[in-house]
Amino acid sequence: MPGYEHSPLSHINQIRNDLRDRYQAGFPIIKELLQNADDAEASCLHIGWFPGFPELAHPLLTGPALFIVNDGEFKTEDQKGIRRIGISAKGSKQSTIGKFGLGLKSIFHWCEAFFYFWSEGDTFEILNPWADKDPPNHDDWEWEDSASIAREARQAIVHCLESAALLDCPDWLGLWIPLRQQRHCGELAPIVEKFPGDRDSDEGLPPESIFLPNLAHNISKTLPLLRDLKTVSAWYAPETDKPLQMLFDVNLAEDATRCRYRGAEQGISTMDYGDHLPLQGVVQVAEQSCPYAGFEMMADAPILRQLHELEDWPTVITIDSETGAEQDAKEKTDSHCAAYFVE
Repeated sequence: MPGYEHSPLSHINQIRNDLRDRYQAGFPIIKELLQNADDAEASCLHIGWFPGFPELAHPLLTGPALFIVNDGEFKTEDQKGIRRIGISAKGSKQSTIGKFGLGLKSIFHWCEAFFYFWSEGDTFEILNPWADKDPPNHDDWEWEDSASIAREARQAIVHCLESAALLDCPDWLGLWIPLRQQRHCGELAPIVEKFPGDRDSDEGLPPESIFLPNLAHNISKTLPLLRDLKTVSAWYAPETDKPLQMLFDVNLAEDATRCRYRGAEQGISTMDYGDHLPLQGVVQVAEQSCPYAGFEMMADAPILRQLHELEDWPTVITIDSETGAEQDAKEKTDSHCAAYFVE
């Protein structure tokens, strides 16, 4: 029996609606990337701006781009989750914010398509929501007829990142985000009518609409409420043939305490329900120190557990971590809270 037709334009429309209704531009996009890295149990994240590779064949790689690199593990279910609209690789896990679900799609505020690659082999993939055999599409964005284009692109980008030692870890995931330019869109209406890639860079610096003046401070206020991410650094290259330079780095003090919740199987156990667990430490931002203090608490209220066991509790389609198959699972929830104060 025939079902709904799947059209790339329906994906574009959903992305547009989500960007308008759920995901604001600016720092909220950076926050989604921080949360994705933390869900992958990454300890460090790098974000940077690069002017482009004019010698590469792919039209999306010749202009300015952002890159994101974290040292978390990229698993099989993550590879599927990153390519599916509305289905998360972490949909039913209690302790995650939502890895590679709709939150990652917030980067379409900046681009029409993006690339992702990881520490395994020669991986270099494009996520192009316009992909289709029939118009309207961007048929010159694929490389099915020439795998060498993907290899050359990976080699150039990896060389750029390795020159600043950003890939000196066993596992990592990288995103290469071509900043939207009007030339990318041709006669098609863009996902968002904003073109950060067309902005003239001042002395090779990234656009302030993304690298906001208070970006480092906002990151420092976010780290205490994460679990694993300890270091975030920002980079830029003034010219294609110049090495990456650091704009700032944000580091959590070694003796800092912060959120430990990962569910009953680790971190806070069921015996700790109701305890106030202290959050305290210092986040170092370049020459500045940002001390913080607060607490985290689990509330083992019977009525809340009973609600979760009801048949009417909402379910979500998620990706099974063992088989990679899609499955229905109960929406993740737990009575957990954390609050803190930062100077």
